[in-house]
Parts: sequence; C-alpha cells; structure tokens
Amino acid sequence: MSVSDPILRSLKYQLQEFHSTNQIVDDQSPYMEQFSHTMESAFLQGLKTGTWKLKTDRNEQRKRFWRMICAIKTITSIPSDLSQVVHICSSNRRLQSEEGKSRYALRYWLNRGSLPKVVGTLMGLPKEWLLQWYDDDHNSIITTEGLSEQLRSLFLTCTSSLKFELNLENDLFLDLTWELPSISTSEIVPCTELGIQVVFEEGYCVISKVKSDSVLDGMVRVGDVLVELDNIRAFPTSLGARNSPVKVWKSRNRNHPCLLCTAHQRGHGGTVYGPFRAAIKVYQDTLSRIHREWELELDRKSERANRGFNPFNQSSSSPGSGYGV
Repeated sequence: MSVSDPILRSLKYQLQEFHSTNQIVDDQSPYMEQFSHTMESAFLQGLKTGTWKLKTDRNEQRKRFWRMICAIKTITSIPSDLSQVVHICSSNRRLQSEEGKSRYALRYWLNRGSLPKVVGTLMGLPKEWLLQWYDDDHNSIITTEGLSEQLRSLFLTCTSSLKFELNLENDLFLDLTWELPSISTSEIVPCTELGIQVVFEEGYCVISKVKSDSVLDGMVRVGDVLVELDNIRAFPTSLGARNSPVKVWKSRNRNHPCLLCTAHQRGHGGTVYGPFRAAIKVYQDTLSRIHREWELELDRKSERANRGFNPFNQSSSSPGSGYGV
C-alpha cells in the first residue's frame, strides 16, 4: 500500500520493523515508544486546540481527543469493546489526567486489536460533528477521505499479523509520557519496618539506603523510586504529604502484608528514566555536597590533631608513617 502522509509513512515503516524482528510486540520491543507517538499523532493531527493555543499543542490535543471519544456516545451507539475501554480508563484511579486516559485507551485498544474498529467508528460519524473537534483544513488524517482508510488498513495489519502484549498494569506515568519505567511490584510479609531510608526530591520518594537486614534486600536498590505503597500513589509527594510513604507506613496495620511498587531510576534503554532525571540529579548533587562537607570535616579534624606535631619525632621514612615513640 502506497501512503503519502508523513505520519502514515512512519507508521508503515515501524510496523515493518516489528515484522522483521518478531510477531509478538511488547513494551521492550524496539520502536515501541516511537510507534506509540506515531499512532497517537495519527488521531491527534488536526485536532483543534483552542483560541490561544498552538495548533501543535499535543497536551491540549490529547485532552480534546479523550473528550471527543467520551462524547461519541451522545450521538450514536458505539461498539461494546470500545465503550468498555472508555469505562475502564475513566475509572482507573492511577490516571489523574485526560492525557493519561487518552494514552491508556490507545494502549488498551492496541492490545485488544480494536484500533481498526476505532478508526471505522470515527469514519462513520457525521462530518459536521467531527469538524467540531478537527480543523477543516485537510490537515487531519481522520477527517480526510482516503487517509483515514489508509490508517485503518495499517491498523488491520496490527491485528492480522502482529500480536501486541503490552503490560497494561504499567500505567503510573502515562499522565506524563509515553516512556515507560521498569517497575517492580512486591508483596511484603507483615513486619514492623521495611529497613530502608528515603529522601524526597522534586516530588519523588527516592530510596537512599537499604539496610543489610531489610525485608527488601535484593528487591530494591539505592536510587530506585517508591511510586506506590498499599495502592496509594506516592508521587508527587513530600515528607509531610498525605500520600507520603513515610506517613502511609506509619498509619497502616503492621499485621497485614504490604504491597510495594518501585520504579528503577534507569529505564529499559539503560538511561535515567525521563520523569526522574531532575530528582536523581538533585539527589546526586546532594550526595556530592554531603561528601565534600564530610571530607572538609575530616580535614579539619586532621588539622586539629596535628597542631602539636613535632617533625623531629616523626620517622623520616615516609610522611604518613606515623609518630615515633
């Protein structure tokens, strides 16, 4: 199939890459993050953004896309699997924003193989209704005849020859980005303490120390971010916040198991995970400052200890060999 739109060309290329590596696609597959951006752009292209917004304001477009999807049921009946996903996204307490719900819906439909049906539903809506949401400047794939059919054909490729197995539980950061963290969820046996120390930087709770006898020894590492405790989202947070893991831990029943979710500071690509970069940098700068202060204090103590020093009482073999008796 020949495609002319740049977004559709990118989509076609990325699907070909999936085919060349594996027919099963998961969150660690090459191009998955780029594919997510491209898939989303196909729906967002041409969406109105408001009088004082830039036409390329993607966050505003994500909000409008989600509102549009929710509004479809007011003018026509929609397939049950589409409406079910809208209900699941709406009731997901982890997702705090319309942008996050929009991303989650697209991931859910991709996993279910429902994207061709989503495009087909939009194509079947009255043009005048769609133009309440999209600009009428032939810039939109959804409202441009031919392009929308090409988009549906490409998504049919997803369902016919590829199988997407995305981790839909990894949804904590979809409010912020398509980039997914490497997360670990552990159920901890009843205990009086977890045996870790944490610091709060830029709204995140960073693990700064893991004690040798900690129940989490081997499960978490220094620099990991505690993102959920007993199903309570732990970001953005601070020491005194209601969702602070310190406060949540103190108020919970210690006789019950604890459900802990952490995100590694480094993502799947090995670099520091995007949303954590500012927090990790501040944390590392703080550690460097403390280390410098510690070295200065050691130097001061050394100077005080050497104030009565007599060079004739020191062995001449080496400057640091100690005092003679």
